[in-house]
Amino acid sequence: MSGSTAIANEPISPDAVPAAPAIATARTGHTLAKLIDARAEFDTLFIDPRHQITMLNEYYVDGPGTLDRCMPLHLVMAPTSAAVISTRIQHLAVVVTELLPRCGFSRIRRMPARRTLSRADLWNWEIIVIAERGGPALAEYDDHEWIELAASVEPIEFAERVHLGAKRRLHAFANSHRPGWTTLPANSTWIEVPTLRLKRDAL
Repeated sequence: MSGSTAIANEPISPDAVPAAPAIATARTGHTLAKLIDARAEFDTLFIDPRHQITMLNEYYVDGPGTLDRCMPLHLVMAPTSAAVISTRIQHLAVVVTELLPRCGFSRIRRMPARRTLSRADLWNWEIIVIAERGGPALAEYDDHEWIELAASVEPIEFAERVHLGAKRRLHAFANSHRPGWTTLPANSTWIEVPTLRLKRDAL
């Protein structure tokens, strides 16, 4: 990805969390638990959950409440904020029913296609889900401009252009860092790793 560096050398954005907690977080490494303790609030959330889809759609030992406890991303999202999720149509149901609610979003604004393959391969079309809460100042593109932008830039750059004026950006379940974003590596996005049970035991 253009502009990316290794997570191990990640600098913290001074706008990401309040000043004093930000210093402590930078020294010890980003985790969702530490951002919650620091009372951080972010204007924009970006996730590419391709490697977490299976985890988000599993049966858990203590039922559906597991995700609420283990991945409370909503606690670090500002009352007025936007979420941008890069996914495929085949995973849309999981994104809408399992991921977005844990991030604090229920209102989807747009879903432009990023990769429009043949209609026969509709299931694998890449799309970008844009959700909002509190009425953030999102970019005012027409339908054609949304589609053109989604197809022409990387999803995380698309997220930068969606929420105008946003300074506090969070990239969750990340495998690389982009300047201007606070990055949560994949394992650090979970408060605790969910305990799974065999699907046949859950039926």
